[in-house]
Amino acid sequence: MSNEPASDRMHLNSVHAIRALAALLVAFLHSFSREQLEPDAIFPHWLEFARIGTDMFFVMSGAVMVYATSNRARGFKSAASYLYDRVTRVYPVYWIATAATLALWFASGHKLMAHLVRHPEAWSTIFLIPNGHIPALLVAWTLSHLLLFYFLFSLTLMAPKKAQPSILMSWLAAVLLMRLAGWGQEGAPPLLHFLSHQASIEFIAGVVLMRMAMSGVKISPALLFGVGAVWLVGFIMAAGPNPSPDIFANGNLRLEEVGVPAILFAAAAIFYDVQHKRKLHPVIKFLADISFGVYLMHILALAFVGRVWSMVAVPGPADNIIAMVLMMTLSVFSGWLLHKYVENPVRDMTKSAKPKVAALFSRLINEEPRGKRTTCGETI
Repeated sequence: MSNEPASDRMHLNSVHAIRALAALLVAFLHSFSREQLEPDAIFPHWLEFARIGTDMFFVMSGAVMVYATSNRARGFKSAASYLYDRVTRVYPVYWIATAATLALWFASGHKLMAHLVRHPEAWSTIFLIPNGHIPALLVAWTLSHLLLFYFLFSLTLMAPKKAQPSILMSWLAAVLLMRLAGWGQEGAPPLLHFLSHQASIEFIAGVVLMRMAMSGVKISPALLFGVGAVWLVGFIMAAGPNPSPDIFANGNLRLEEVGVPAILFAAAAIFYDVQHKRKLHPVIKFLADISFGVYLMHILALAFVGRVWSMVAVPGPADNIIAMVLMMTLSVFSGWLLHKYVENPVRDMTKSAKPKVAALFSRLINEEPRGKRTTCGETI
């Protein structure tokens, strides 16, 4: 292997593949949940473990942040620039996807997605504020965590690079202490529950793993994947064919069930990318590119198919299989539409506006207080 820095030789092909897989798993999980509402549901209950897609999403978020900022300068301007890039990556596209979801919900007379949207709450829906309410777009609760990660990670860009491990360990210690205090359980105050969520642990794991990989640490990807597979399969077998819904709560058990294997699978992808240079298959690249769109739009897609399905369902497994295929296909198609006609144009627009926003912000920071001035130049 060459002596060039890991950041120069790494291509995040496996990481992007995991990102695509994570979005598809989340879409499948919610499609599966819809199928389970049918009296003749045929898919096994242990497929609930597809929720590992969300956990892999959190781990990969941390890993990609480290990779994307490896050559950034440190300081306030760099941190502000990074935060601008990330926030404008999330909010505009999310707002448009939410508007489309709510428009369909209102147009249907609250019938379409009735069990998903219910009563939208403004602050959590518009600004993704973690106040104990689920946003109107069901999956957007994860974006609240992502925005927290962006903010806290941007703070590490203001500190010397060698201080980042200490900052991360302090953050991890705070999360673990809050979880030991019971704030990670349902029923805890909303903000404390949010801050002690296992998502933060998974994000920090992604940061640490990518830092290790880029610093030259070598761990067998096959070993990491194998341990993760054994761990996950062990929990699936222990849960049995009809696991209790309690096993999938967002408490400590979820971290053990799918959080640990998600970290191990992500680690396998990261360390594989360090050791191999292989092109990403065009189909996987396509799915990775549209993964954010799939993540945001699949709820609307499966709700539409589910509504039609409820009107034409017949006994037997055939319509279940057809509906599942249609829900996944429409999820990918709607994700592509959002990516091509919303996500890409919005990204170009916010990128072109960045210099103007930076200049305006700089003027506001450097503007002198207004008021009368004495001949000595002192403001009165």
